[in-house]
Amino acid sequence: MKNRWWLPATVMTLGIVLAAAAGLWTVLRYDSVELPASSMEPTLRQGDQLTLVDVDGDVRHGDVIVFSGASFEIPRLFAKRVVGLGGGAVACCDESERLLVNGVPVEEEYLLRDGPTYRFTTRVPANSVFVLGDWRNNSADSRRHLDGPHQGAIPLGDVRYRVVAVDGENLVPTSAFVDAGRSGGRSPAPDQRTSLLVVGAGVAVFLSGLVWLVVAISPARGRPACAPPPR
Repeated sequence: MKNRWWLPATVMTLGIVLAAAAGLWTVLRYDSVELPASSMEPTLRQGDQLTLVDVDGDVRHGDVIVFSGASFEIPRLFAKRVVGLGGGAVACCDESERLLVNGVPVEEEYLLRDGPTYRFTTRVPANSVFVLGDWRNNSADSRRHLDGPHQGAIPLGDVRYRVVAVDGENLVPTSAFVDAGRSGGRSPAPDQRTSLLVVGAGVAVFLSGLVWLVVAISPARGRPACAPPPR
């Protein structure tokens, strides 16, 4: 009997492990939140469902992050784009309305432009990031708090997540800051749909093993029943 069931049972176990591992990885790695405002249009639109990952201290130019508004003295989460890192200089703008990071213009292809924007010059405090909305004229961001205790910057300790997908579609990282010679640039995050496909594959493997097991332990079809012993 052992020779009949051990192999399909092993296949079933592999299916369970595969599905459980992929499901657990998805649950632990990703979080989600609905965007409450429109300041990040056109990249993010109000009501979009954002897929998030913990930053773990790894924040780069161009990242779209979700952070606590504690430094803005507003008790809610915000989503903005990182344009400056600790120790760097950020200014708006040159004669072509381009943001300047450490004096170098950045071609921000993701902006919603609707006229000149607020002028400013600042240096980002250490261990902080400077953030702006992609719809500059409709965003309450670091520029609005330059006179605050953190000079408008967000302490790294208040940065919670990085946005990696919008409504289930990967958010393509910008190369604008890398093109301008600044640090940044990322590969797209693993697609959540990939992990869901792995879960589905694990379930399929389990069901295949289950069918195999049922067939293996069932009496062979067409086999004649043993004749009763003579009396």
